[in-house]
Amino acid sequence: MKAGVLALQGDFREHAAVLASLGATPVEVRTPEELAEVDCLVIPGGESTTISKLARSAGLVEPIRERAAAGMPMLGTCAGMIVMAKRVIGLDPLLDLVDITVRRNAYGRQVDSFEADIEVEGSTTRSGPSSSARRSWRRSGPGCGSSPSTRGTPWWWRRGTSSWHPSIRSWWARPGSTPTCWGRCEVSGHSKWSTIKRKKAAQDAKRSNEFAKLLRFVEVAAREGGSGDPKANATLATAIEKARAASVPLENIERAIKRGTGELEGGARYEEVVYEGYGPGGVAIYVQTLTDNRNRTAQEVRYVFNRNGGSLGESGSVAWMFHRKGVIQVEKAAAPDEDRLLEIALEAGAEDLKDAESTWEITTDPGSFQAVKQALEAAGVPMLSAEVTMVPQTTVPLEGAQAKQVLALIDALEELDDVQAVYANFDIPESVMAELG
Repeated sequence: MKAGVLALQGDFREHAAVLASLGATPVEVRTPEELAEVDCLVIPGGESTTISKLARSAGLVEPIRERAAAGMPMLGTCAGMIVMAKRVIGLDPLLDLVDITVRRNAYGRQVDSFEADIEVEGSTTRSGPSSSARRSWRRSGPGCGSSPSTRGTPWWWRRGTSSWHPSIRSWWARPGSTPTCWGRCEVSGHSKWSTIKRKKAAQDAKRSNEFAKLLRFVEVAAREGGSGDPKANATLATAIEKARAASVPLENIERAIKRGTGELEGGARYEEVVYEGYGPGGVAIYVQTLTDNRNRTAQEVRYVFNRNGGSLGESGSVAWMFHRKGVIQVEKAAAPDEDRLLEIALEAGAEDLKDAESTWEITTDPGSFQAVKQALEAAGVPMLSAEVTMVPQTTVPLEGAQAKQVLALIDALEELDDVQAVYANFDIPESVMAELG
């Protein structure tokens, strides 16, 4: 059976993987032609506004409705349920398939998630500890059957097509799961921590090795990219931009480029080495270095991990948890309204817009990063930060002593001369990070 997954935005890859594990042949659907080839369709979780806009622009709305009317089985999860609903309070429905009423973010956004023991009347399954995403509420209409959820069996509504919302699930529903939206690709708290430190660095004295690290990045980018022209070398363009943002003198940048291209002698032969490990609380940590001495760097990185309650792992132990993405942060106080910001970002090729407490976080494919950044600049949208980074697939919530330990480990790694970047999948409330920063 060919099982289609609407692959416009959201956690479609995770849904495809589950379908494959069940013996189906998953097909990522982005066009009406791809839709015509599948036997059923799953609309995954993600951002319902984004999915709706992209579905309209791809000409998929009417073909999906027609296939549903012809009897094609469909399943909507999380945001997929919202776009399948007949009534969405304050918004026009998209597919108008399932007789339920939906209000988006009725109980608050993802940051308002909580945990509680639940009892479900009429259920034959025992109650247990569950976490709720509190994203939206739903009310079923006449003839639309529904079932509550407990111990990993999700809320669902059925009327020809089915739709369910994984906002209540048990800890054992997914081994190793943490209280984040099921299957979502999360922007980690590490992005917020980096932003807080950048703000602090603007007021404090710069670290002595900051310029040296940035110039090393410029030099290696010029050498490895095969060109000293940033227009022909995207990595070099990024390196120069970072150096200029940190107020590195232009003449220093130019000398680093010439060392990289061989026009000036004296450049060391640096190579990129990645180290992977775990911090307190099971936080995954991915460390990128540029070094001219592997043994020295390995010893320094291992020492910092051990001294700060972490452990250095084998190659590949955590890399699979991260995806390379462009991440742009925009302060809400300086941003246009959410719909306008989403429109600008999507038209330029962005993948998603997420609420991150005091900021909006825009994620892009690395290849679309510059186009989205330029579109925001052209629209006069001030950016707090913009970088291509490693985004975790899941995050680990931390508070208190563990949060302090992890941030100390991250800071100690970033202080090492050979370390260029550190990525981690912790999720710490902004208020806690501001106190610890």
